[in-house]
Amino acid sequence: MRFLVTAEAADAPGVVAAVTAGIASRDWHVEDASMARLAGRFVMLLVIETPPGVVANTIVQAMREKAMFFALRIAVDEIHHAPEPADGVAWVVSMEGPERPGVIAATSEALARHAVNIDDLITRRINERPVAYRMTVEVTVPPDLEQSEFIEDLEAVARSLGVTCSVRPMSEMP
Repeated sequence: MRFLVTAEAADAPGVVAAVTAGIASRDWHVEDASMARLAGRFVMLLVIETPPGVVANTIVQAMREKAMFFALRIAVDEIHHAPEPADGVAWVVSMEGPERPGVIAATSEALARHAVNIDDLITRRINERPVAYRMTVEVTVPPDLEQSEFIEDLEAVARSLGVTCSVRPMSEMP
């Protein structure tokens, strides 16, 4: 069985170890994970694989046993059917510049217009004064899409927002 687990707690050393220890103590497998610190909170998304018969409450109990010192919020949902990953080529899109409202919305709208799938999206402040912002988006570009079409669209979005844009195939990343 497969489950999507969302866990969130105040950021502190050891929170990841405690949460994953609860899963490991039952010999369950973490198939995929994404974790980040946001506004002083540590947020985890985990896809775990368990033997048949395991239910959501069992997963919550196992995680709480090992992470009892962290005020952990946990949500568990069974994954009944996961769609196949998007077919295409991996690219990386970066937008950087002054912090502006709408950067994520405008960029994701441009990608959606070209049926480009977002696989991962991270934003970070890179300076405090003046505030500078970087968004990095890993995407899957459909194999039949003319690359110049979506690149030109993203560059137009960047110009309209006063930020810079970089678009490269993942294979060209250092």
